[in-house]
Amino acid sequence: DCIAEGNPKPSVMWRRKGTDEYFKNPLAFSKVEYTAEGAYECVASSMDFPETIKETYIDVKGKPEVDREGPKSVRAKEGSTVSLTCGVTSDPPADEVTWFANEREVNVEDNGLQG
Repeated sequence: DCIAEGNPKPSVMWRRKGTDEYFKNPLAFSKVEYTAEGAYECVASSMDFPETIKETYIDVKGKPEVDREGPKSVRAKEGSTVSLTCGVTSDPPADEVTWFANEREVNVEDNGLQG
């Protein structure tokens, strides 16, 4: 809840910092996701007076989530080099990323895959 006093009574809203995306006061999330992480500003405004702003930061902690972007399959000629990237979002950061091929763990050795 963001509380502001003044005469006349100020209007109080929240916005995501650096955007024009406004939210009602109090700011509430029913199910917080990593996309909610970031800086938010409590904005108190009253006619004929400059806005008053107080900033807060939402730091989302949670289990690792694998980013769903990127190709679902990659074609390559036998003997060629293929590079795959796995993006992971987590806080705290993931300790490791493990790759699997045909339900078997793939070992990474000397920039090559053995599996």
